[in-house]
Amino acid sequence: MTSNGDEWYEEINWQIEALLDQVDKREGIFSGLYESVRNAVKAGVKKNNKYKKEISSCIMIYIAYMLDPRVKAIYIQVQIADEANAIIASVKDYFKYEYLTI
Repeated sequence: MTSNGDEWYEEINWQIEALLDQVDKREGIFSGLYESVRNAVKAGVKKNNKYKKEISSCIMIYIAYMLDPRVKAIYIQVQIADEANAIIASVKDYFKYEYLTI
C-alpha cells in the first residue's frame, strides 16, 4: 500500500505508540516515572483518542492531509485503512462539487 519512501510514517507512529505504552506500563527507561507524569500521559492519550474520533467526521481534515504534498492520501490509507477508499472518494466528490460550481 505504501512505497518505501512512505514507510517512515508508519514507523514513527508505531514508535510513538510503543513509547506511550511503555510509559503506561512503567517499562524500560520509564520504570521510575512519577505517577503524576504517568497520569498526565494517560490523560493526553485519552484526549487524543477522543479527538481522533471527532476528527473522523470532518472532511476538511482529510482534505488538508491530501493537499499536503508530503502526506497526500498515504496518511488516510495507513491510519484508516478500512475506511480509506470511502474517505478519499468523499474528498474527491467534495472538490468536484465545490470547484465546478465556481
